[in-house]
Amino acid sequence: MVSRRWVVGTLAEMDPIDDRLAEKMEGGGTRLLGYNTNAGARIEMRLRTADLSGFLPYPGLVDTLLHELCHNEVAAHNELFYHLLAQLKADYLLHHRAAAAAGVLCTGRSPLAVAAVTEQAADVRSAVLGTLERDRQGPVPAAQVGLLDAYLARLAGER
Repeated sequence: MVSRRWVVGTLAEMDPIDDRLAEKMEGGGTRLLGYNTNAGARIEMRLRTADLSGFLPYPGLVDTLLHELCHNEVAAHNELFYHLLAQLKADYLLHHRAAAAAGVLCTGRSPLAVAAVTEQAADVRSAVLGTLERDRQGPVPAAQVGLLDAYLARLAGER
């Protein structure tokens, strides 16, 4: 966030009770996982499972947070938005991979294990494409794949 000069005023849990009531009123459609108000003034995320008995898996929460952070810069869900999401996801995984390679430990465990992204970090390209496919709710266009490949190649050249 520092390198992009992004600021989030408030990061909060979306009220799970209000969210469940909204779902009933809207006819049972899919529920929002998060939303960003005024380009980062406030981001709210759904953290709990549908039955409120636990929390959503951490990797999914990170994907939601990265999605909402993209709205700090791009409001619409367009190709620029998805390219930014791809960059953020790749940066996130590569950061964790580099920390693990450097021997950093978090409570005695690898950062990859703590974040539950060991498999994703082993194949960053596939992990990012999977995130984009889920977020777009459909296949990733070839042009977007090309942009991702160029971004990953540039990052590899910088290391």
